[in-house]
Amino acid sequence: MFSRITAQLPADGLLFHTLKGTETLSRPFVLTAELLATDARIDRHALLGKPVTFTLPTDGLMNALSPRYLNGK
Repeated sequence: MFSRITAQLPADGLLFHTLKGTETLSRPFVLTAELLATDARIDRHALLGKPVTFTLPTDGLMNALSPRYLNGK
C-alpha cells in the first residue's frame, strides 16, 4: 500500500513532498507537511486551517492490511 493524502484544498496542482511529526503520551501529535505547488498563483495562506487526512501503510506482518490514518487541520 502506498501513502495517500486526502484534503479539501481550494486548488489543484499540489504535490506531496514530506511529512514529519512527533507523537508522545498525554500530548497531541504534531505533524508538518510540505507540499509543492505546480502553479505559482496558488494562495498558500488559503490552505492553512483546512482539514487533511494522511493514510500511511504500517510495518509488520500483522499490520499489513491496516493503514494508519492521521487527521487534522
